[in-house]
Amino acid sequence: MMVDQKNELRKAFDVNLKEVIELVLIPDALNVKEYSLARKFLAQFSALSDKIKVIERSSQNNDAPLIKVAPNLDYLIEFFGVPDGLEIQTFIRAVALASTRDSSALGIFALELEGIERSIEVFVLPTCANCLPVALYAIASAIAKPGKIKTRITMADQMVSHAKDFGVSSVPHVALQGDRNQYRTGTIPVPEFVNFIKNTWR
Repeated sequence: MMVDQKNELRKAFDVNLKEVIELVLIPDALNVKEYSLARKFLAQFSALSDKIKVIERSSQNNDAPLIKVAPNLDYLIEFFGVPDGLEIQTFIRAVALASTRDSSALGIFALELEGIERSIEVFVLPTCANCLPVALYAIASAIAKPGKIKTRITMADQMVSHAKDFGVSSVPHVALQGDRNQYRTGTIPVPEFVNFIKNTWR
């Protein structure tokens, strides 16, 4: 990020961050380049606010590098790969939205997803403008229903093998319940997204 961008973001975080946010990095220790990029990316954010705490944890899970957003607030939000390009905006909004814990700002997601438990994965690319709103819908769903809805934003250009396993040929690509056969692609209006989450299950 440029200096001006960092200053603007620091001011925005000072105003909007209400709760301490933990960003938990599960690194891929075997991939030194990705590990270094992930640590550098998170270090930039932790330097912007004393309400952002970066923690590193090892895991037996093969999905790495993985960044968990606000697990200390019971949110199930993950970024698989290091956010880049337009997806940095998605990451910033995820942090800000998680910190406010204001479900009233989530509108339809809080109202319509009552009693729903889902796992949502959104495959994105750093140059995909249409990915941003769909990724934010998925994040809003997880924030509206902490501990019930899990959202993962996957960098398809970095996690090529994983994207191939899900048959991803275009983005945004939304998969449910870890099932490659339950998916939607392209731009999805909010009501359609919510209906897809509510009415599709394994």
